[in-house]
Amino acid sequence: MNKLLILAILLGLPDALLAQQLPFDLTLTEPDQELDDFTYQFVGIHKMSPQLRGVRGADNTVYWVSANSQQLTAYQQGKQLWQVAIGQTFQQTMRGAIVTKLIFCSTVVFVSVGSHGQAEIDRKTGAIISAGTD
Repeated sequence: MNKLLILAILLGLPDALLAQQLPFDLTLTEPDQELDDFTYQFVGIHKMSPQLRGVRGADNTVYWVSANSQQLTAYQQGKQLWQVAIGQTFQQTMRGAIVTKLIFCSTVVFVSVGSHGQAEIDRKTGAIISAGTD
């Protein structure tokens, strides 16, 4: 059984969805610390890279960072819930702002942007709660 199919089954995706192309690559995601991936090793800070572009939450939601690292999109069962343009939010204060890290709590995604930017995103709606630089 291939790795993508196993991950899709673990995420509880319906068979009809498995036949479709997902809008993200599950092999480039890792589980959030709230999701037991059966390794018993949890990662609290998710550092984005070409090898890691997304995080799977316990509610079957995948949080995916775009190829240019400027957008964060939430998908549930393969359907887009919301999308936020992080890079555009920091356009005035930081040139080339990109998502570097994601940290999750129950209601918020904390996003590190470059080495000096931070944003808080509502997990349900994708609304930016706050954004700034230090």
